[in-house]
Amino acid sequence: MSHDLFASWACSEIAHILREEQPSYFANTGEVAGWAVGAGREGGRLWPLADGVISTSHVSDIDINIAVEFKRVNEGLHGTLTAIGQSLAYLHKGYHGAFIVIPEKYDSYASPGEHISEILNLTASTLPIGVFVYKEPNVNSIRPFDGKIECIKAPNLTANLLSQSTTHSRARASTLWAHVREGSSYPDSLYKFCKEVKYTTSRDTDEDFYIHPEAINAIRRLNSNVDPSKYLSKTASDNILDRTWRNIWFKYYFHESYQPIFTRDAQGRYIVNGETTQILKDKTSYQTLYTERSDSCKNVLVAQLNEGSISEEKAWEIYVERIRNRSHSTRQDIDSGLDHLNLIDADGKLTKVGYAFVDAADRGNSVYSADSMQILRGTSLKYGNFLTFLHYIFNLSNEKFSEDNLAFTTETTNGITFKSVDYKAYLHNKMLNELSLMLTSSVRNPGNPRTAFQAEIPYLKYLGLIEDESTFRVGLGFNINWPLVQESMEYMNNNNL
Repeated sequence: MSHDLFASWACSEIAHILREEQPSYFANTGEVAGWAVGAGREGGRLWPLADGVISTSHVSDIDINIAVEFKRVNEGLHGTLTAIGQSLAYLHKGYHGAFIVIPEKYDSYASPGEHISEILNLTASTLPIGVFVYKEPNVNSIRPFDGKIECIKAPNLTANLLSQSTTHSRARASTLWAHVREGSSYPDSLYKFCKEVKYTTSRDTDEDFYIHPEAINAIRRLNSNVDPSKYLSKTASDNILDRTWRNIWFKYYFHESYQPIFTRDAQGRYIVNGETTQILKDKTSYQTLYTERSDSCKNVLVAQLNEGSISEEKAWEIYVERIRNRSHSTRQDIDSGLDHLNLIDADGKLTKVGYAFVDAADRGNSVYSADSMQILRGTSLKYGNFLTFLHYIFNLSNEKFSEDNLAFTTETTNGITFKSVDYKAYLHNKMLNELSLMLTSSVRNPGNPRTAFQAEIPYLKYLGLIEDESTFRVGLGFNINWPLVQESMEYMNNNNL
């Protein structure tokens, strides 16, 4: 099993320990109890990258983010020393603290945890660096490291430390698994982003973009000093990722035939331009943008134009602002996910897995070719930590249905109906309140458990890892395609990805 999977298990167990033993870790902050604690991962790509993040928050508006550096036995005893340097780098990066998590012993050294603690006490006793040691996890348990992780040295978290300013931005945290978003994280959108990164890194300038004259005029009225292409794509620089996104935005989203708000019929009435994007949302149909609902931007503007309540000039001004904002949000969703999936690196370039993904899709003339989907599934499981997500989903479900095979069901005239909303709410509450897996603060913002996993489940269905046609089954819950999980992981290992 992968380093990332073990690290995510360890991170979630440490979060659970902090939550259950708050006075032992938070006493010097001035708040002994009342902390919400969750396990996650880095939300950005700024080096150095932690193996996990413990995020905590308090009703008094104190937030603490602690980086986790995890070492496996096969990384060797030398890895314990590099962990010290990495933990210092995480503090410099802006984390409030760091945890070093290492094996309880090595063949060549019986007590590495005590040794590292002695080094830290001698050289950095006032710094908020903690040390945990672990035994091999029980991979079949809901909490694989339950009872198998011990704190050797607690971090020195103090109120004075938390109030200190830093010249380095606080690192952002995300969920324990890769960031995905319903309506944005399609296999085709990930592929086309990666493919454009490959092209962009091989040339120095942007491609030529078509921008509708009315869009340019509207931008000039709003701000005469901006570059229309940078304005509409909400990009400011000419670095790799900004140039990549401009090319993507005008080639696949805000492309030439999509750009007009409306056409006219024979009577002169305005008609919505219903052109789709060039992003496939499945194997056959393209994503719609701003025309999918009656209250979507183009539909609303055309209705107002036909009512005479708005001028064309004003409609274009509203439209370009909406396009600009949508560009920003769509990009954030996609490139954050690509980083978590190990498809692009900290510099915005393709990784080894990213190149393999693009090349496989190009060979098959589709992102849905067999090899490219194996890579996308495999990297989602291995680097995106969705194997962790499936682990918890499966084990929590198995525990519940072992107690009551008909849990979350109701009898109707047509037979037994599975109440999927209640089932997802149950899983959400377990992850949040018992396993400390969720970053949502149960103190300040409990969220809505009845709409849990709105992004994760569609994404896993796109990949075929959760069955699309029969997503839920009585007595089972989510219908996970475990043979495909195994096949994709073996593909990654066999191809050294």
